[in-house]
Parts: sequence; C-alpha cells; structure tokens
Amino acid sequence: DASSAGGLWEYGPLLLGRTNVGLHAEEVIRTVRFALHRLEASGGIVLASVGGELHSPLLGGYEAPPATMPGGTASALLHAVPHLPLKARTGGPAVVGLALYREQCSYAAAAVALRHRLPWLMQMVGVLEDYDLPDLLALLSRRPHLRLLLLDPLAATGRKLSRLAAQRTFKAAARAYSEVGRPLRLIVRPDKGPGDASKVMADFVAKAVNRQYM
Repeated sequence: DASSAGGLWEYGPLLLGRTNVGLHAEEVIRTVRFALHRLEASGGIVLASVGGELHSPLLGGYEAPPATMPGGTASALLHAVPHLPLKARTGGPAVVGLALYREQCSYAAAAVALRHRLPWLMQMVGVLEDYDLPDLLALLSRRPHLRLLLLDPLAATGRKLSRLAAQRTFKAAARAYSEVGRPLRLIVRPDKGPGDASKVMADFVAKAVNRQYM
C-alpha cells in the first residue's frame, strides 16, 4: 500500500509526539538559514516542491522522477516559509519564490473525500481544528517580495484538480495576493508532457529572482 510505504520514517515522528510535516519543515528552515549565514548566500532563494516528473536545466539537468505517491511535501514547505528570515545579510530578500508542482494543498479535501490518497508525509492530527493549507498560502502574501506558483495542484484522490475546483480551493489565497499587488499564479494545464511544466517553472524562477511581477 503506497499510503503506508514510509515504514519507520512514517511512524517514528508520531511515536515521538512530532509530525513528518514538522520535521521536514525544520529541515527546510535549517537549510535556508545555513545557505544565508554559513554559505553567505545573497538571497533570492526560490523553494520548489515537485510532485511529478520534471526536467529542469536550471538545476544542471536534474530530473525529478515520477513520485510513488505525489503531492506530499508542500505542507512542510508551507509550514516552513513563515519562519524563514525575511532578508539576507546583503539586505535583499531571503526567499523570493515558492513553486508547488503537482502537490496536494488541502487537508479539508481529504477529510470529506470518500476515498483519498493523502501521502503519509502530510499526516497531521487535528490540524483542521485551526487551519488548512490554503490558509497558509494566504498568510504568505504578507511576506514582501514572495511570489507564489501553483502548477497542476492535486485533488485528495491524487488526480489533478480541474481549473474551476482549483480556483475555488485557492480563492482566499488569490484574493490575499491580489490585495498586495502580487498575483498568485495558478495554472492548471491540459494533460501534456513534462516539458511544458519545466518551461513554466523556469520562467517563474527567472522572474522571481529578478523580482518581476507576473
């Protein structure tokens, strides 16, 4: 069963009173802070979560293979970004972009679905008592210079959301970004090959680093 393929990695954090989301969010925070302070990066960092096959020349030809159970790492990134530094040592913005490709972005959708494929990496007990992931997306609009791309978001079943369903899910987040003059890019493409996604991601990264409005 792909939903429980994590083994010890899946249940270990729960036995410690933690979550996989929290542990991976901490890894993201430590990595970005290491880049900013120890490696003295000048900022302009773009974070990306890739839940599907992607070939990116921006990463030296790195190819992200199709995930066994895609869509599980967006939650960790969304929980990490609010805790990242706003500025690098040079004074420029530390993080300028967040791209989520083929990721699940709603716990509520899984809660009401008759059948779902919620990745074990996303497990969080009781989270909906306080918020859902679209609420975190809206919160990120308060970070200056941060651009956001949602490319082919997934439903709770692991299938791609329709354009209408995606617009409904992220309506509040889109409104929050519009109010600060940085439109949220929400793209649901027709079913095509992975090359198109690579171009969209590359364009987003280039414009985010150059602080261009999209």
